Amino acid sequence: MYLPMITDITIKMSLPKERYPDPKKFDEKLYNNLTFLPNNITLDIHFIQKHINPQAKDWSIPRESIIRGMQANMFTIKVLDDKNETTSYMAKRIVPRELPEKASEEIWKEFVQSVRKEIDFYSDVVKPEHQNIRCLFPKVYYSDGTPKQLDSSPQETSFIIVMEDLCENYYQSPFMNDLQAESVMKCLAKLHAHYWNIDPCMERGGFWVLERRLKRNEIENAEETWSKFLERFPEVNNLDPEIKNIGRQIKERSRELDEFVSAGACTRIHGDAKGWNMFFSKEGSDVLLIDMQWTGKGHPLQDVAYSLTTTLSGDGLNRMEKHLNTYVENLKFELDKKNISINTDDLRNSFDKVWMDYARMIVTGLWKNLNKKSIEKNKSKVGPSMINRSMEHVIFITNRLARLLHV
Repeated sequence: MYLPMITDITIKMSLPKERYPDPKKFDEKLYNNLTFLPNNITLDIHFIQKHINPQAKDWSIPRESIIRGMQANMFTIKVLDDKNETTSYMAKRIVPRELPEKASEEIWKEFVQSVRKEIDFYSDVVKPEHQNIRCLFPKVYYSDGTPKQLDSSPQETSFIIVMEDLCENYYQSPFMNDLQAESVMKCLAKLHAHYWNIDPCMERGGFWVLERRLKRNEIENAEETWSKFLERFPEVNNLDPEIKNIGRQIKERSRELDEFVSAGACTRIHGDAKGWNMFFSKEGSDVLLIDMQWTGKGHPLQDVAYSLTTTLSGDGLNRMEKHLNTYVENLKFELDKKNISINTDDLRNSFDKVWMDYARMIVTGLWKNLNKKSIEKNKSKVGPSMINRSMEHVIFITNRLARLLHV
């Protein structure tokens, strides 16, 4: 066993009743386990001196710093150096035994594979050829996980990433204003341009790739799922006559949309570029990306459609096209540096189909259990994006999808 302190925990492989941990409840057992790292390594002063700060003389983990999520637990490491100055570092801890339940062992395996992707990404991005995009990510001091052969037994795995603490000059938010959205578009353009014409054999990124969702029977049950959604939100059903047909139409077009996105997959995408996976600078002119678990080959507009839909404020949704134009202009600028030309009109015109592909995931999966009570609960939780915490987003997405499917 690689994490002996949690061998007594029994995992029930049933559907979770509560997807996100209650932020009001403190997990004492989790707090006591934070110093146990993968592969029988202990988080102590010797570890800190070796991997984080050679001048460290004392350290602590503030109880109030723990942030529990559905996919990981985060906490702060405070380090006192020999000049009596204190520096904070952020740790991302992924231990399946400590996380909310998932529906099946297969889903756990897929999750662990995504964590492995992030560990591998941080190992790769430090190579000299990627120097010009390191500014898009926090500095990572240490990342490690249990041996890869254990990935087939998810409950035996564990992972840790220690990075710089950005809290003094940056912050996280489930939504972004127009200035922040412009920064995100520029950041994504730089990332995509760097990896343009990526190895076509790379595995596709993004958690809503159709083949990854078929095992959940989301497309098979799309009409029933959508019908039940409309029962929970009758006011949505009254917005447009075509809204009642969304389940059937998205089911009929799911393969077409996925193939369109796949055909345009030419770069590395972040794959989960929502507000909680970004650090916004307090002055609004900069953004850093975290959580690379779903990175991989993809259509560049996947990140654009996803970030704008999940993270624009409610009153900013109608300016989505403006932000799309910012992205395209900056992508062209970055690619011109590499003497790569693109047809910007074709790229802009592909946005709606890429957006519908992500919307397919929303209406068949992410909204499967959404209701008005959960929207209110999600407003106080770390993790849920605006599509699960804002009625403005529910109405905007539903209207836009009905209109595009009907065209």
